[in-house]
Amino acid sequence: MTSFRDNLLAGKTAFVAGGTSGINLGIAKRFAELGARVAVAGRDPDKARRAADEIGHDAIGLSGDVRDYGAIRGVMETVADKFGPMDIVISGAAGNFLAPVLGMSANAFRTVVDIDLNGTFNVFRGCHDLLNTPGASLIAITAGQAVNASALQAHACAAKAGIKRGDVVTKVNGKDVTPQQTLSYIVANTKPGTRIPIEVVRDGKTMTLNLKAGPAWRQTELVAGGHESELTGLAGLDFGWQMSPNLRLTQVASTIVGDRTTTTSSLTALNAKLSGALSARVSYSADIDTHPPAGVKTVDTLTRFTLVYGF
Repeated sequence: MTSFRDNLLAGKTAFVAGGTSGINLGIAKRFAELGARVAVAGRDPDKARRAADEIGHDAIGLSGDVRDYGAIRGVMETVADKFGPMDIVISGAAGNFLAPVLGMSANAFRTVVDIDLNGTFNVFRGCHDLLNTPGASLIAITAGQAVNASALQAHACAAKAGIKRGDVVTKVNGKDVTPQQTLSYIVANTKPGTRIPIEVVRDGKTMTLNLKAGPAWRQTELVAGGHESELTGLAGLDFGWQMSPNLRLTQVASTIVGDRTTTTSSLTALNAKLSGALSARVSYSADIDTHPPAGVKTVDTLTRFTLVYGF
């Protein structure tokens, strides 16, 4: 079962830097299945050829190091010569290892930043005049270390955070450098229980989405006294959409699944800047409990209108 219609990407050209393994190879395979002309690149030429064979659909595998601007530019020129202007460009090349700060050389730190962060710049800068415009998509792959400090991962945290907040790589490329419509995702893969940040920039409008999932400990204080505790499963999201300079939509929701009951909370709000320090907010909240205590409603909702003046 799929959410995508057959041949969704028919006639499109997709290039995936770092697409010879892992999540990037999986993306390349799916693009090819949906009809795109696919090219992947990695440092190892044999691995690139094997990846292209695995993808099938006449995909091509090329060798190039994203740390070398001239090399990765040459790879993308080859892709454009063979398949035509690129509609989708993914920068997903990455390097990582576990090491304490004091046990890591300056060269080791620099290598990860060069591959992840500088490589993303090289790919997006190098593809600029090879894109099919308007409407080309630039997609950067990052990870949970972008927002979560991780032991033995100072180098990866710095590189991934640079991509996550790398306006020079994505937002500027979409707003100031390229006049065409550009879509930039910041996507993360991470383990359950940590946040997955996703950022979308389209036509100067920014959307942000944080997802979280994992185990949670719920403790309920009873009005009659005492408390109940249980291990539960938690899933949640935090969404924001800057619809215009003065208008922002937000959505915060979470679901906790336990043995006795499932609780879902949601808050949707529209924030509008009226003038100067004056703004308005309209919000709607809903709390749903599948098996609430006696005398408590299953669904509780609240609509609120607020005027805010900032001093």
